[in-house]
This record gives sequence, structure tokens and C-alpha cells, in this order.
Amino acid sequence: MVTMETQKSAQMINLGSFAALAFCRADILLQVSTNLAVKFCTGSALTVFGKKDSELIGTNFLDLIHPDDQATVQAMFGFGTQDARIEDLLVRAQTSKKVEPQISISGYRVPDFENDFFLAIKVATKKNNSNWSQP
Repeated sequence: MVTMETQKSAQMINLGSFAALAFCRADILLQVSTNLAVKFCTGSALTVFGKKDSELIGTNFLDLIHPDDQATVQAMFGFGTQDARIEDLLVRAQTSKKVEPQISISGYRVPDFENDFFLAIKVATKKNNSNWSQP
């Protein structure tokens, strides 16, 4: 017999599995409204942007992007309103540090969630890591 406790436990395992899968591809996961306000953030925002995840809530997403790349990101959001998938847009992050890390943005707009954008940000690596072996 499946009890309510068993169902809740299975849901928690599924949520944990989903989070683990999502972070295989991303360093930061964000939900951004159609007016570009960050509604949700989890991951390594402190490492990338110099701010805690919770400090990004309410921030305009474009404020996290280097000024020279903001027009490109603004255009990305324009294309996203057509239910298009956002595929690996490479831009520079705006930080309080002198370093401007390159980040890759991917994601999509979800009509069932107030047309919000769900984004995955990955810090772009510059060299291939050959410290692993194939089976």
C-alpha cells in the first residue's frame, strides 16, 4: 500500500534528482519575469556576480550583464517572447570585481508560468579539461 508519506518521499527524491540534473548543465538557475526582474535564483551567484542568490531577487537581469553585452541580451529576451528556446548565448557578466567572466545563457519562456523566462547560466570555460578518461 502506498501511503502519503511514501508519496511525499518519492516527490522529494524526484525534486532532488531534478535539481541534480539541472546543475549538471548550469552554475546558476534563474526565473526572470517579462519585465526582466529576477524572481528566483539558486546556485553560485556569489561566485559569478559577487552577490548572494537572495540579493538578486528583484534585480533587473540586465544589471547582471556587462554594459557592452546588454543590447544582445535584451534582443535575446525579445526573441524569447516567440516561444523560442534560448541557446547558449555567450556574454560577459557584470560584477563588482575587475574580472568580467564569460557566461553562457540558455533557457526558454514558459507560458504556463506567466510567460516567465527560465534560464541556466554556465560560466564559460576557456580550456578543455582532459583530467578524465573515457570508459
